[in-house]
Amino acid sequence: MNLVLEKAELDIELQICMVEEGPFGKRISHPLVNDLFYVPEMNSHYNKMLAHKKEECAKALADGDFGAYIFWHERPWRAEKLYAIASQIPAKDYWPLVASVWMDSENIWQNKRLWKKLLTAKVPNRELLMKPKDKRIFKALCKEEVITLYRGHDGSKGDPKGFSWTTDYAKAEWFARRFKSDKYKIESKQVPTSKIIAYLDGRNEKEVIWIP
Repeated sequence: MNLVLEKAELDIELQICMVEEGPFGKRISHPLVNDLFYVPEMNSHYNKMLAHKKEECAKALADGDFGAYIFWHERPWRAEKLYAIASQIPAKDYWPLVASVWMDSENIWQNKRLWKKLLTAKVPNRELLMKPKDKRIFKALCKEEVITLYRGHDGSKGDPKGFSWTTDYAKAEWFARRFKSDKYKIESKQVPTSKIIAYLDGRNEKEVIWIP
């Protein structure tokens, strides 16, 4: 409560990242402070949050805790921050971290060029993207030269060339219908297994990553 009542001017770094016309009015859109509802009376809170997260990020980098560094950032910026420090990350940690950020992301379609670079990086042992169970399914899929993959999306603004597909038609249909659009589409592709990057089922989506 004291944070709300304490008067303060918003940090200039956050002022620069203010979006004037968000869905609910003004909002802060900063990699460390992302708030859809900007409340001027909470300036002190925002400032302290920024200072705290910057301190934790600096500590994480100094300690070589790259996962902590990335996840201190707000979700829309995590892939960007991963790419920025990719050259510092040991090969054995790179792919598991890419998988963690991928699974956590909700805006893959907005960062396709960035994700293409992350997924095709010349870092050894790309199979480390997958958990042991996923590796077994991946190997089973790759016994076939070509498999059928599906991708569901809103036909009016969806991305038929996205990187996230599924072997499960019902799951693709769920994604297509989830926003109640009457223009939904379900893409179907015959994909050479040699082009598949990984199989991930951490979200029970039977997800296959490939780059069309």
